[in-house]
Amino acid sequence: MKKFFFFVVLTMLTAVNVMGQSGDKLFIDNFSINPGEKLAVSVNLSNPDTKYCVFQFDLNLPKGIAVALNKKNKLDVKLNEDRIDDHTLTSKQISDGVYRFTCISLTNANFYENSGAILELNIEASSTLTDVTMTGSIENIVLATSASVETKLEKTTFTITNPTAAGITAISVNQPADIYDIKGNLLRSQATNLNGLPKGIYLVKGQKVLVK
Repeated sequence: MKKFFFFVVLTMLTAVNVMGQSGDKLFIDNFSINPGEKLAVSVNLSNPDTKYCVFQFDLNLPKGIAVALNKKNKLDVKLNEDRIDDHTLTSKQISDGVYRFTCISLTNANFYENSGAILELNIEASSTLTDVTMTGSIENIVLATSASVETKLEKTTFTITNPTAAGITAISVNQPADIYDIKGNLLRSQATNLNGLPKGIYLVKGQKVLVK
């Protein structure tokens, strides 16, 4: 068991010696998120014909989107115990917008079932997020069976939509007007300009206004 454990760790960290391809898929469904919002997002594994006990992958998120931190200042992620309950998850940010996740089992226990979420991430959007649509991806995906057979899966992509950004107008306030944040909180009463406001989206006379 120890020999297999060290073999898996070494292989997963270097992502080499891939022994096969498959029709299996690791993916995140498209989702929407508002500026300043936190959202639980699932990483799904479809593996109809193969039982796996190990995975590793890199998650790439666009600017303004990040994996949230928990109270211990670590990535706020957890395994889905309906599919995985005898495993250890390691997660870390390896560069701007790129996160690596590795899951192993000391007992070579297989994941349950053949489809559904294996991992849940808490994602957060910057309060100044202005892009309407963005693209994220899962790359460098390696799975392994208890027999030490590895499979490298194809990269998958997903779309992130910022519904608040739809219909934004980049204008200046040229007449006195109340200025609200996107949650409807009054920031300025009868203001005549947007000077001094942080970058972001505001509501002025019922319109979404962008401060760059």
